[in-house]
Amino acid sequence: MKSLILSLVLVAGTLQAKQDFSNKTLVYPFYPRHTQGEVYQNIPQDTLCKVGYTKSVRHVTTFTRHQVFKMYGVTTGHFREYEIDHFISLELGGDNSLNNLFPQPYELYLSVNGSNVRMGAREKDVVETNLHKRVCRGEITLKQAQDIITTNWVGYYLELKHKI
Repeated sequence: MKSLILSLVLVAGTLQAKQDFSNKTLVYPFYPRHTQGEVYQNIPQDTLCKVGYTKSVRHVTTFTRHQVFKMYGVTTGHFREYEIDHFISLELGGDNSLNNLFPQPYELYLSVNGSNVRMGAREKDVVETNLHKRVCRGEITLKQAQDIITTNWVGYYLELKHKI
């Protein structure tokens, strides 16, 4: 599988602990171009926190997957390099609409402090799982978790993994 490396030019070669990675132009494809994310309305927190919730609502057809690939210009030979991801994950109340789906690369790297840090689909999954646990423990609100995903999941991941 090919790897995509995206480098950031960092002032003085270092990042501050609160570095903002929310510039969606600079760090695409960490943030999808065609969506800001959509959520199911009025889902009670206890419903989201039930084991098996995401399996009960996950419904992305092959036709929908192909629509998403087409929207983003991903050609047939490259489909397996991507996961069709929910920008706001199902476990954080996201829905299955085209407005919440994008092709998230598995292999994508961000240069941070001179090191390449993988920032693909699996790393976003780490953020989603962490935020879901925090919501279910009552540490943050569902809205706060959704905002982290849509505005700065990359920075959150880097802090979570002590990369900055």
